[in-house]
Amino acid sequence: PPIMSDFLELFVSAASSGCVYGLVALSYLVIIRPTGIINFAVGEWAAVGVFAAFFALSNAWLPLPYALGVLAAVAFVGLVGWGTQRIAVRPLVEKGAPILGPILALLGMLAIFRESISLIFGPDPHNVPAPFGLRQVSFGPFAGTPRDFFIIFSTAAVFVGVWLFFERTVWGKAFEAVALNRKAAALM
Repeated sequence: PPIMSDFLELFVSAASSGCVYGLVALSYLVIIRPTGIINFAVGEWAAVGVFAAFFALSNAWLPLPYALGVLAAVAFVGLVGWGTQRIAVRPLVEKGAPILGPILALLGMLAIFRESISLIFGPDPHNVPAPFGLRQVSFGPFAGTPRDFFIIFSTAAVFVGVWLFFERTVWGKAFEAVALNRKAAALM
């Protein structure tokens, strides 16, 4: 029946959007667990990544192939995160500032990121080219764009990878140890 197929298509689209929010929520968790610092700028980092990808993929003077543009955007966001940590957070932590200090510094970075994006890209919506086209594909009764299925499967892979990291690796156990007791973990 057409109503059921429309519902399942809407389900795939909603699941894809929910997966993006789930990934942002996971990034909050991965940051707050070992550091105890909530980074309110994570959503803006995601926006920086999206706009960096838009710039890399639709720039008239240097359009990059899709995979290379996405890698450039990821590298740029990593550089922004590293710079934020070195400039805004690390000096406060090294000087023994209360936990509220780095949190407020990250709130300030949130404002800087948001306003920088607004100034550079303006208020108009921007379209990133579709990586797999706009055709509709079906997996059994579920239908959606290839991008929707890619986001859903990639999110599942990331969540499984993060779970495996925390449950099966020494580094993951170290993160958990720091989250449970920072002083004891430092002594070990």
